[in-house]
Amino acid sequence: MTKLKYKFAERVPDILLESFFIVVALLLALALDQWRDEQKGLELAKNAKSAIYAELTDNKQKLDDKIIAHEKILEAINSYIKKVDEKESNANELEFEYTMVLISSSAWNSAKMTQVVQSFSFKEITSFSQMYQMQDLYLSNQDKIIDKVMEMGELKEDELHGFAKGLSHRLAILIEINKSFSKGLESVITQSSSS
Repeated sequence: MTKLKYKFAERVPDILLESFFIVVALLLALALDQWRDEQKGLELAKNAKSAIYAELTDNKQKLDDKIIAHEKILEAINSYIKKVDEKESNANELEFEYTMVLISSSAWNSAKMTQVVQSFSFKEITSFSQMYQMQDLYLSNQDKIIDKVMEMGELKEDELHGFAKGLSHRLAILIEINKSFSKGLESVITQSSSS
């Protein structure tokens, strides 16, 4: 029986050495797995940022495309109001074609839903949040204008002047929001190209 204990005692250093290598191998495998997950997370964050900047750039282009059309509509409405106020005989009907600005927030919403924004810098999160809050403000005001334009067909002729004044006011606000929003987008988009 003592012979068996002796052989086991001889094997203890080998068993400890093998156990040590197994533990080291497991730790290395876990570290490698964690590193791969971090790399995937960084790649996902990079792709999400690229998608957000592309979305903001596209939204800015759509805003810039429509501001001229909206300014022309405002000019036509104000011209109509002036003619009615001055009781001009050539004060004709109020006619214009309002076109909506269709802007997106899907890239930002996707980044928030997948929680990839957690790997963005605080400055980026703040910039993106401000732009999408401004976008919500723009869309909210645009919705009010669309609601107002939809009422236009139900108006009596003597109600058109008051309607035009209200619409002129709302459209002037929307144009100012558009200008501020567009400047903000330009600033954020410029930051992306410099970083």
